[in-house]
Amino acid sequence: MTMPSRRALALILGCALTSSLHLGSAPRLRAQEAGEAALEADGATERARVHFRNGVDFYREGNFRAALIEFERAYRATPHYKLLYNLGQASLELQEDGRAIDYFRDYLREGRDELSPERQREVELEIQRLQARLAHATVTTDQSGVEIYVDGGLVGKTPLPEPLRLSVGRRRISAAKTGFVTVERTFDVASGDQLTFDFEMKTRSAELATSQAPESPSRGLSPAAWSGIATAVLGAGAITLSILTGVAQTDFDKERQGQTSAGQLQEMRDDAKLKALGADIAWGATIVAAGVTGVLLLTNSGPERAPTDDKPHVKLGVGAGSFQLRGRF
Repeated sequence: MTMPSRRALALILGCALTSSLHLGSAPRLRAQEAGEAALEADGATERARVHFRNGVDFYREGNFRAALIEFERAYRATPHYKLLYNLGQASLELQEDGRAIDYFRDYLREGRDELSPERQREVELEIQRLQARLAHATVTTDQSGVEIYVDGGLVGKTPLPEPLRLSVGRRRISAAKTGFVTVERTFDVASGDQLTFDFEMKTRSAELATSQAPESPSRGLSPAAWSGIATAVLGAGAITLSILTGVAQTDFDKERQGQTSAGQLQEMRDDAKLKALGADIAWGATIVAAGVTGVLLLTNSGPERAPTDDKPHVKLGVGAGSFQLRGRF
C-alpha cells in the first residue's frame, strides 16, 4: 500500500474514527461528521468534539501549531489511538521530529490489536526515516531543577534522563529557573550532530550587582602632578624673564656710553627694571610651587585612601609684584 501524503493521512484519520478498519480504508465522510460520530460513540463532551473539528480545520488551513493544540485537547477528552497519528502528522509539519516519533510509537502501541501488519510496517519505516535525520544534544547545568526549553517548548528539568532529540534547522535552547538569569543558545543543527551544552546559572542578585557596580572613575592627573607642571611652567617663565632682563640691562649699558638722549635711557632703564621685577616674581612663584609639589608628593605617598569630596587642590595666582597661594591638603 502506498503511503498517502501527510495531509491526506491526517484527514483520512479524522474520517476513520468510527471505523474498525485501518487508516487507509476509512469511509470518505466529511471530517467533521466522522470526528463527531467517533467522539459521540466514546461518550465525549461537546467541547471535545469542537476541539477535534477545529483541529481538522486548522490542519487544512496550514496552521499546524493550532491543529496540534486542538488535537491534543480532543485526545485528552477521548483518548482514541487514531488521534495519535493526527498528532504525529501535525508535529511533523512543525519540524518537531522527535515529538512526531513519540506519537507514532504510541499509535503503534495502542493500536497494535487493530492495525494490520502492513500498516504497522509503514509507520515503522516512517519512524526509522525520522530517526536518521535527528541530532542529539546533551544538556547539563550546575543547578538541579532547571527547566530546559527547545524553541520555547518545555522538554524537562535537569538532570535530564537522556539527550535531547533535535530536528534539523536553527534551534534555540533555553535554561530557566526561578531566582536565576535565563540562559539561551541559538545554533544550527544538521542530521547526526552530537552536541553538548553546559549551562552555568547565575543568580539574579549577582547579575544585578554586576550590572549596577560603579565603574572605576577614570583618574586624571593628581594634584601633585598639576603642581609639578605649574612649577615647570613658572620656572621656564622665570628663566625667560631673567634672560630678557640681562639683555635689556646690556642694551642700557651700551646706550648709556653713546649719544642716546636722557629720555630714551630712562625708558630703557624702566624696561630693564620691569623685566627684573617680573623675573623675581616668577622665581618666587617657582620656589613656592616647588614647595607645594613636594608637600603633595609626601602626603600622597602613603596607602591609597577612599575618595572623598575633600580632595587636595591648589590654586596659585600671580600678579604684578605679588602672588597668592590657596589650597587644601
